[in-house]
Amino acid sequence: MAHHHDLLVFDNVTASYGRRPAVHHVSAVLPCGSLCAILGPNGAGKSTLLKAMMGWLPFEGRILIDGLPAVQHRRRIAYVPQRDGLDTDFPLTVEEVVAQGRFQAIGALAGFTAADRAAVDAAIQELGIDDLRQRPISRLSGGQLQRVLLARALATGADIFLLDEPLNGLDVPSRRELLDQLRRWTTDHERIVLAVLHDLDCLAPWFSHALVLRTHLVAAGPVAEAASPERLREAFGAEVAAPVLPRFSLAGATVRR
Repeated sequence: MAHHHDLLVFDNVTASYGRRPAVHHVSAVLPCGSLCAILGPNGAGKSTLLKAMMGWLPFEGRILIDGLPAVQHRRRIAYVPQRDGLDTDFPLTVEEVVAQGRFQAIGALAGFTAADRAAVDAAIQELGIDDLRQRPISRLSGGQLQRVLLARALATGADIFLLDEPLNGLDVPSRRELLDQLRRWTTDHERIVLAVLHDLDCLAPWFSHALVLRTHLVAAGPVAEAASPERLREAFGAEVAAPVLPRFSLAGATVRR
């Protein structure tokens, strides 16, 4: 068992809207370097769990990072919203959007320092969007915009990333590129990424862990066990064909476990 250092722990977490629990009794442990898929049918509580982690929703139970309540580590957590919730008509450039990550970290009124500038540049380089710096976000493809949002999250200085439906609406090459990027993020930099997924095709070979919800916890752990056909059928019911096999081949992906 890994030492409690650098772990994300959900301990019997229940989050509610008003009186109705949206997700309840979730317990799971994620080590550093995890790329974790959050799976489940609509209304299963997938996004709710992310919002509880961010402290945007009251919850019972404990969410711990390094043995301390997540709220004490807020700077280590960054949320990446769904792209379709963004106002891309707003005349911002790629660089300006990534820089928003620093304002989140330092407060909008503080001066933008050389260190802030360096964090923005490093995030832009890591996501491979240097050539897009001055492009208005209204002129980006879905895959490019997703990388910009990841760069903004990275610029905050976080090392735990919560992604809400990052693959929605991306074509297969863009998905593969994004999944490769997230895999490298976790394996090379010891970051933790939790991604709400709709599409089960994308699990293998990228994701190391899965958290399967049906408002209650169906399974959590390494992806082979937690997202087995049995567990997925339990979560989704009959609409999951057994076994769950990719409809398209994502072969050729390089994966380091």
